[in-house]
Amino acid sequence: MRKNILLLTCLLLTLGLGAQSSPIVINPNPVVVTGITAGAFEGVGHSFAINNTNAAFVARWKRTVIQMTDGWQSAICDKNVCYFPSVSTQTFQFNPGEEARVDVHVYPGGVQGSALIEIQVFNTTDTTQSAVGVYYFNQSPTGVTEVQQDWVKVYPNPTDGLFTIAGAEEVGRVDIFNQAGQLVRQFVYGENQWYSLTGLPRGSYTVRLISTSGRAVVTRLMNKY
Repeated sequence: MRKNILLLTCLLLTLGLGAQSSPIVINPNPVVVTGITAGAFEGVGHSFAINNTNAAFVARWKRTVIQMTDGWQSAICDKNVCYFPSVSTQTFQFNPGEEARVDVHVYPGGVQGSALIEIQVFNTTDTTQSAVGVYYFNQSPTGVTEVQQDWVKVYPNPTDGLFTIAGAEEVGRVDIFNQAGQLVRQFVYGENQWYSLTGLPRGSYTVRLISTSGRAVVTRLMNKY
């Protein structure tokens, strides 16, 4: 029994160290904000992007609206400034060990509703250093396992049109959303299968893996050139 406890402790420490070693981390993640009424001026999801590297670099955040009630708007406040809703991406200087604000604001505009918004933060010179944060407004994250599951790989990224998935388990479906949050492609998941974005315009897309029970299990941002 004591041996099992020691093994479990070592495993937890290893997992903790692995999480801390990620070049960029968003914390907390996911962010859940409830109780936003139609008459509220705004709802705010507070989070920070953390630079775990020893180098300073220019980072970029990108907002992807997965779902948002008609009449609602969203805007981002980063470490420098709060932007208008029309701004969906921006860069900032990211220093070693820095915790940079990445807040998502939603504005109901007199309409009762909800929103699901994703923010990707990445190193502009090494896009493999990235993290995705998920912000729920008047929604529940029930069924979302862990957005940043490092063992799930969606590649090549960026892609010229074809990509595949490795390390995914219990996945039944692959959903592709554009930056407006519209579902533009849907595939039945298959191991070692390739998926096509051919015919879609260049830009950023959200790849969401859905489990066989219908729950979202992981999300990735895919860039098509």
